[in-house]
Amino acid sequence: MFVALMAHVVGYLVLFTTKGELSREVPVLYDGWIAFAGFLCLSLFSLPAVRTSAYRLFWHAHWVGYILMFVGVSFHAEDAWHYAVAGAGLLAIDHVLRLFKTTLVTANITAVPELKCTRIEVPQLTRGWRAGQHVRLRVVSTQMGVASLFEAHPFTISSVAKNPRGEGLVLYAKACGDWTNRLYEVAGSSGSADGVEKAVGFGSAEQSTAMRMILEGPYGGPGHDVMSTFTSAFVVVGGSGITWGLSMVDEIIRDVELQRANTKLIHLVWVVQDPSSLMHLMHLLTTFLQRVSRLGRINVTISVYYTRAISNRLNELAQTTSFPSNMHLHAGRPRLETMLNEFADQTQALAISKSELSGLVVGMCGPLGLRDSVEAAQRSISGKKRSSIGGVEVVIEAFGW
Repeated sequence: MFVALMAHVVGYLVLFTTKGELSREVPVLYDGWIAFAGFLCLSLFSLPAVRTSAYRLFWHAHWVGYILMFVGVSFHAEDAWHYAVAGAGLLAIDHVLRLFKTTLVTANITAVPELKCTRIEVPQLTRGWRAGQHVRLRVVSTQMGVASLFEAHPFTISSVAKNPRGEGLVLYAKACGDWTNRLYEVAGSSGSADGVEKAVGFGSAEQSTAMRMILEGPYGGPGHDVMSTFTSAFVVVGGSGITWGLSMVDEIIRDVELQRANTKLIHLVWVVQDPSSLMHLMHLLTTFLQRVSRLGRINVTISVYYTRAISNRLNELAQTTSFPSNMHLHAGRPRLETMLNEFADQTQALAISKSELSGLVVGMCGPLGLRDSVEAAQRSISGKKRSSIGGVEVVIEAFGW
């Protein structure tokens, strides 16, 4: 669009110049320059450097650009207002339809220092989403400022719908920006009038704060892929991407419990900088393995790779807690190509004939570098091996846009 716009503007400037009409035409085409300014706002402020470093500037520039573009185009050419109204109408319909997926809720927010994030739980929402989907969140609280009501932030759902443990919708918001840092501070503040005691971590009672929020969604997800229909699932997550991985694994285990899954083998690989991040999720991961051990029909392995030195808190956890035999802690980065090929071999060994296998699904959520490693690893699986296990499907959610 930007290239076509520049061709239009530059082309007419050249035409007016060759005819000697530049000084006469340019001032009277103010509506065209207004539309041009709107297009520039939409294009230039959408560059990755702006989106990642100044999201608010990107967001506000888009609204300014929309208004300038629609107004300018409406008056720029005869009957052009039809197209401007049609575009504005589609945008308005989109926002109206979003209202049907929006609800006002009361959430319990808890600071999780081990993960440097905020745990958000909505107990009253227990169904209506699939693993891997996300919601857009707005906060209705003076503690976060009035402007927070107009800021919608996307977060992946980390809990499973119709949870057998009765848990509601759960989100983890990593404190990595102005808005999420403020939320983390509010969640960690003590002595709040609306704070309530709630046990959520590993063997500890943590202070939660009740907060009104607006949830919009869910959106996204794995699309047509149903993870539990595959014979095996190899799930790789990085950092806060563990929320995506937890929901995927939890949903597969739930389907196995309901006897509507083909999955027999799961390997969850979590790559994280600080190994103490494991402390908050230790109870949940152990619960996964306990549920699997009672079923006896599925094998689950959890591997945690850390890239920093072990913290004292994790040493304390290791001394007081025995890690399950199928949970492993490793230093350094995983060799995904080797691991995935070995996992494919394990999948192949599950059945005598390949007709008994329904494929391997590779799931990934994390930074772009991890995405590239996972894609390279799945490409390394030979065509013969792919065919023998029923194929390989890849589901990716990468940080970055």
